[in-house]
Amino acid sequence: LGGYGHVSPIDIRDSKRFIQSLPKSVGRGRAVDLGAGIGRIAQGLLVPLFNKVDLVEQDAKYVNKAKEILAKEAKMSEYHTVGLQDYQPESGIYDVMWFQWVLGHLPDTDLIAMFKRCLKGIKKNGVIVVKENIARGGFVLDKEDMSVTRSETHFREIFKKAGMRIIKEAWQ
Repeated sequence: LGGYGHVSPIDIRDSKRFIQSLPKSVGRGRAVDLGAGIGRIAQGLLVPLFNKVDLVEQDAKYVNKAKEILAKEAKMSEYHTVGLQDYQPESGIYDVMWFQWVLGHLPDTDLIAMFKRCLKGIKKNGVIVVKENIARGGFVLDKEDMSVTRSETHFREIFKKAGMRIIKEAWQ
């Protein structure tokens, strides 16, 4: 999407339903949109559902555009201009950490290390949500942007290596 694409209302609706179907113990205090681009997910999904929303994006141009788009959103809190491979969340502050259509840009080793850091960033009953396209088997390399689409099995292996456990799954 190059930071300027459109997220369909159906995508936002289904993501909202997913969040609302999480256990009641998952709070609605603070969320973060990771690999956020210009903040489409923060704006359309997280701001309406959470009291405070942060944004993490490595491209300063996109962060500046997000600040412009989200300027009137009182719930927007912090904007971090940092790559996911280097992102270090503050300990125990997030109810939800949301990744959507971004993880294909990280190699497995960086992805595992990042998830381990993110586990420290969630509250006791917090969750990490991964919404990605899935390859039917193995992985698919996009030679245009050098991203990888991983299989469900591959993601499960990564989650296990990072010390994560799956509490809910959904297909869209």
